Amino acid sequence: MEYSKLLGVVAFICFSIPMIASSSDGHFKLRVNLTRRSEGDFNFTQRLSGAVDRSKIRMNMIEAFVKQRIAGQLDAETPLHVGNGEFLMNVAVGTPSVSFEAIVDTGSDLIWTQCRPCRNCYTQSTPIFDSSKSSTYSRVPCTNSLCNALKRFKTGCNPHCMFNYRYGDGSETSGDLGYESFSIGSSSGSMVAGIAFGCGHDNQGRGFSQGGGLVGLGRGALSLISQLGSNVHNKFSYCLLSITDSPSQTSPLIFGEGACLSGANTISLIKNSAIPSFWYIPVTGITLNGEGVNIPSGTFDLQSNGAGGMIVDSGTTLTYLIEAAYSRVKGAIQAAIDLTCCDILIFPDSFLNCLLIFP
Repeated sequence: MEYSKLLGVVAFICFSIPMIASSSDGHFKLRVNLTRRSEGDFNFTQRLSGAVDRSKIRMNMIEAFVKQRIAGQLDAETPLHVGNGEFLMNVAVGTPSVSFEAIVDTGSDLIWTQCRPCRNCYTQSTPIFDSSKSSTYSRVPCTNSLCNALKRFKTGCNPHCMFNYRYGDGSETSGDLGYESFSIGSSSGSMVAGIAFGCGHDNQGRGFSQGGGLVGLGRGALSLISQLGSNVHNKFSYCLLSITDSPSQTSPLIFGEGACLSGANTISLIKNSAIPSFWYIPVTGITLNGEGVNIPSGTFDLQSNGAGGMIVDSGTTLTYLIEAAYSRVKGAIQAAIDLTCCDILIFPDSFLNCLLIFP
């Protein structure tokens, strides 16, 4: 994989996975506009500084989680959203439909929104969903495979499936797992029935207040792309604008046949059986100004014990490289810039638009 820019790149990635679920015989071609989380009146330097801070927090949590998972200290997948998602999408749920903005997270699976009655709900700008007023809501039985997909986050049956979904920063949502009709993009978009989601009656944590819930786009059975399945030909893609672009601009999230650009170069994604919800991409090297950086062979490989590898994570603005690669890329940049008096221009220990898991 070649990277010719270190900051301000536009990432376009097409994902295709085996069919996991299908809700009807029809196919959908959906396009959603993603908006960057509100940055207030901050200037570019402040926005960049905030992105670096959020990325470091998320990377530290992912690194700690991977080490624990590989060491066998965790018996199930743990979602890693940090509560500071970078992009929001519009979703409508129920009949009649209620719209809300949701954080987009390729690093976790569960779709959820705040629901009445609230034991503990944060303030959101749109109405909180009330399942008792929807004619299409039903609860997921405890015997259902999607309830079992919650694994250690399944908390019991009353008599239906209940959950407590916890994130890497201590944020959490608790409630009932239900089925509902969802409109992706807006209340007037294509309505998809029978989507399993979390109806959160107790929600707390940093960063959630920017939206009314979260849409998981990981590889697991509960994620939106997995549940849409053959309805969207098991494909989705997104194009994320650079942090240097205006926050008012939107990024496309596309489901269905339109997800893959005609004539575009493609790569096969890798599945890590130790951490099955992450989207891994094969990276063989880095090129700067048309020449390959001298990085030891196998540096980016996914190892047999589940360590290493490179994942795509919508919640992390910057890229992290393992030290063996970072030091050599940094040296190549220094040589290319050739400014001996300006060490302050050297990039921080993170850049690009993907994320490396440390072994």
